Amino acid sequence: MAKTRTHIEHPAALTPEDAASLSFGQAHWWLRQNGGDFVRMPKRVRGDVALDLQLDLEPGSYVLGVGPARGGVRVDIEVTATAAPEPAAAGAGDVEGRTFVLTGDLETMDRDRAKAVLEGLGGRVTGSVSGKTDYLVVGQEPGEKKIEKARELGKTLLDEAAFLALVGLQPGAPVEADDGGEDDDSTAEQRAARRYLERMSVADKTRKSAEGIASPDFFDDLGAEGRIVWGVAVGPRGGRYEVYGDLGNRNARYALSCNCSSRDRPCKHAVALVMTAAEHWLPPVPPPPGHQEAAQDRFSFME
Repeated sequence: MAKTRTHIEHPAALTPEDAASLSFGQAHWWLRQNGGDFVRMPKRVRGDVALDLQLDLEPGSYVLGVGPARGGVRVDIEVTATAAPEPAAAGAGDVEGRTFVLTGDLETMDRDRAKAVLEGLGGRVTGSVSGKTDYLVVGQEPGEKKIEKARELGKTLLDEAAFLALVGLQPGAPVEADDGGEDDDSTAEQRAARRYLERMSVADKTRKSAEGIASPDFFDDLGAEGRIVWGVAVGPRGGRYEVYGDLGNRNARYALSCNCSSRDRPCKHAVALVMTAAEHWLPPVPPPPGHQEAAQDRFSFME
């Protein structure tokens, strides 16, 4: 679906003191599709600073927020569709001899496969837009400079649906649907964490210990970015442990890490992080700089 350039602004919603007292995730503005995924912001903006951003968003309903669930700000935003990119009046035969540039991510295939499809039909793929370019294929989070250049030169822009039609393909069905049912009000991230728990292999002792501490209260800070979940666990004696998980990796032994002293892998802190993500909302923020490296460093000498 073609995206619409949307201006989002909001005055500061937190005091500097409130923002400083909150965790990194709660202190910064976030945006998510209503019932869907979080939107990647071009930059992180603290809640005590006025928000003023230009974003390319798919039409639909969104929620803008900052601060804790109680006492924070939640604003509904509606994005309406604009004119679609210039359609290509072409069939699959028009690929031969034409020059393409790809920008952004396609949902149906990665860039290498898209390039192989085009070249297999006799097309040519280059890295930058020029006078020799015929089509610019525009995926999600595209490069704005490439789009501007293509429009300046009068080139044809193809969204993913138009690209698939041009090469004679149909969009494929998703590998795992995130439809939780009409009565399921959980988020896509929570359902992904639940599926991960169902297929991960963990010792019974570790799972039982993790169940006893799986709660946002056990973590000093938490966040999620795509399939990445992270947290800072707080031990009973005040110890702090960096915990990191990649829910895109089915092997929990290598996908979940923590720099605690336990020799169990994954440890109870890492399993508790996934359990927490399965039942609770996590702020849509990436881990702090160095968090992943710190979580994984303890195991570097054990491999």
